[in-house]
Amino acid sequence: MSRVSKILLLLLVTTFNLNVSVAQDYEEGHCRFCSCEGPDANIVFDQHSYDEDSYMKVVCSTHFPHEGLTLCEASNAKLARTLSILGWMNITSEKKCFLLVETGRKPLKPDAMKLLRFGEDKAILSWQIQPEDESSNITGLWLLSVLHFEDCRQYRPDSVRTTNYTPASIVVYDFTFDVVVSSLEPDSPCAIPASGLNVPRCRFSFNDQAVPTSTKPSFWFHQIARDDDMILASVDPGSPRSGHLLIDTFVPNDGTNRSRIRASIVQPDGTVLSLRVYTLSGYYQKDPHDGVAYSTANGLIGICTRSDDEEFTCSQFDRQGRPTLEVTFSSPQETWHEFAVTNADSELGTGMLLLRFRCVDRQLRCYSHEGAHTGIEKIEKDGSVKVVIYEPYGGYRCPRSIYRSGAQLWEHSPRGKICFTQVCYKDPKKNEYYTGDFYVLPTCLNIPS
Repeated sequence: MSRVSKILLLLLVTTFNLNVSVAQDYEEGHCRFCSCEGPDANIVFDQHSYDEDSYMKVVCSTHFPHEGLTLCEASNAKLARTLSILGWMNITSEKKCFLLVETGRKPLKPDAMKLLRFGEDKAILSWQIQPEDESSNITGLWLLSVLHFEDCRQYRPDSVRTTNYTPASIVVYDFTFDVVVSSLEPDSPCAIPASGLNVPRCRFSFNDQAVPTSTKPSFWFHQIARDDDMILASVDPGSPRSGHLLIDTFVPNDGTNRSRIRASIVQPDGTVLSLRVYTLSGYYQKDPHDGVAYSTANGLIGICTRSDDEEFTCSQFDRQGRPTLEVTFSSPQETWHEFAVTNADSELGTGMLLLRFRCVDRQLRCYSHEGAHTGIEKIEKDGSVKVVIYEPYGGYRCPRSIYRSGAQLWEHSPRGKICFTQVCYKDPKKNEYYTGDFYVLPTCLNIPS
């Protein structure tokens, strides 16, 4: 790095520290809501940014238009697992890195950057630069990097012209990751057809230093109808050689405006095996995570969908796509918020575990202690459903009108506990100038005897 570059970097870091307040409400490492202040703060965090009791987050606040750079702060935090539903967010360790990110003459748009955990000490950053002419149909330039928290170094795929592609989905494995892309060149075999049907899905494969296996993407599979927000997950977590669970969303032309969730397995040879189609209520949801929860734990595929506020359908399949369980059940007079599922393999036996944050007091909108509850239910192989845990929650504080939320459920080791994580973070498309609250709260509860 030249002397001028070093001086510029020092000035940028100094300016960042003076002008950007990333205020955290700490009390000896404890906080309930951690806020990122500043009118231009942009929090990068989503369902792929946390796992069990740890999370990664990026906050981009200071944009330097003449340099085409934005200064961001990345953090990798470990949390203590609380032993009650009324617990606090307790950060036990945290590693931070300052990053200079190429963003062009305009700051990053909300949701323009994606952050994915890549093991315990690495993160994948994928973002698009905003075109200078917003009225044009030109897609923003796509950039990619792998951040190593150990030394705060970023690796870029210099041998790949990412400018010719747009990303749709990223699948992370133990040592590598795949990026599903579309080509911007109309004659490319990876281009999106005008009809949006029978869409070729191509992928780049990268290692942990962002080195690709080839300079051009390879064909992977055909998607029935275009859905860039699809869910893709390896059915053997961590392995790129297994099949992949594909969950996409579409709306049939039947006049009902009821969106559908389609679950399939993408086989290692690229053929697609259909599992089931689920019906959701309401209009098309851009984010399929809102209406579906899934698990590929313990050698099985578990899927639960919410057709409305009261009804859930849960299915389980083996890795060959053979159904092993299905049940539809409802809970009248209750409103549901986040939910998560895992394939059970504990002293509770086999089947599925379903976590639901529920509201039993519609009038108070779940903000009272009496109105909000956390429920964990066991779905047996015969389709019966029994309550394992049902405890009051200290007020539901993540209204979906301005926040995004999520949950993860897992069985704790050593056995005897069930653990779950609830997250709440701002919806940048609804709070472009208001960062709001942020929390990640892992909780472990004893399995009742």
